[in-house]
Amino acid sequence: MMSQEELGRNGEENGNFRTAGLDKTIGSEHENQEETPGLKKPPEIAITAFQNVANAHHDSLSFTHESKRERTSDKSGSHEDDSGSRMVTKPEEDEEIAGEREEGESEAGDDLGDIEGYLRLNHHRKPEFHLVYDGICKNLYLAVCAELGIGPIDHVINCLDSRKLILPDRGGLNPPEVGALSQPLHHNTRVEELDLSGNFLEDRSVQYLAHVFLSNVFITRLNLNGNRVKHALAAFRQAFKSGCNLRQLYLASNQLSARGLSLTAPLMAASDSLTVLDLSGNGFGPATGTSLFQSLLTTSSIAVLNLSDNGIGRKEPMEALSALLRVNQSLRALSLART
Repeated sequence: MMSQEELGRNGEENGNFRTAGLDKTIGSEHENQEETPGLKKPPEIAITAFQNVANAHHDSLSFTHESKRERTSDKSGSHEDDSGSRMVTKPEEDEEIAGEREEGESEAGDDLGDIEGYLRLNHHRKPEFHLVYDGICKNLYLAVCAELGIGPIDHVINCLDSRKLILPDRGGLNPPEVGALSQPLHHNTRVEELDLSGNFLEDRSVQYLAHVFLSNVFITRLNLNGNRVKHALAAFRQAFKSGCNLRQLYLASNQLSARGLSLTAPLMAASDSLTVLDLSGNGFGPATGTSLFQSLLTTSSIAVLNLSDNGIGRKEPMEALSALLRVNQSLRALSLART
């Protein structure tokens, strides 16, 4: 496996940047452009195997828990009632998400459990100290499951004390199950990687997860590949506005809507922590691709970007991409395979 340094040297020697199904000679375009006074020359970008670069980038990241804890101490979305006790607000459905629902489409999970009962019992009150004091919160998870009348997932119990919590392709997670999982994650300080890929997560479940990042600064890698996020991506807007600490976000094959992406992309681009973004396999087309490239003009942190299998290989998106490459100083790996 080649290192990023070797990839860069290889790109300089060949001047060609290749993606499966799409060959582009970006290096030669830069050579023919006149330098604008005061504008730094854009870095060479090696389009390479996306996951290898993402993993290498992830291994090089450092994370200081204490400084992040201080930065978000007032961002948990809470208020106090008349008695002075702290109340945790529930994640209301985003108006944009509700507005994006197709005619006849019911709210995700209506037939899967008493979601409003869950909100009433758990989102409106602060957990008792003995349930969260250890930063692991297994007892809180068990208590929430008991109140909801659902069986706790053994793997969740075992992994709340680990750096990685991975539940990929387990046949689906319904909203109450995701809601129960989200409660300990609000307070957990151990989990840094959360993988819920391939679990058929839809609107309400995604909102529960997005709400976690209003208070949790310890999870830096979130994998939601192969779900049904669609327009619920907009639920992450508030988290990015609040300065969440996500560094890697994987949203491949989620039928992302143009509206949800257009609302969230500028905030992801403005994030000072997000370095890896995977939006592959969503088929959002040329117009959304153009809008996305324009949003990324302001990014100073995204280094790895996967946009393969999105059908954006038209004149307008490529012009927007060229403009992005001329000014961007952070992007190091870009995949446009099968576009």
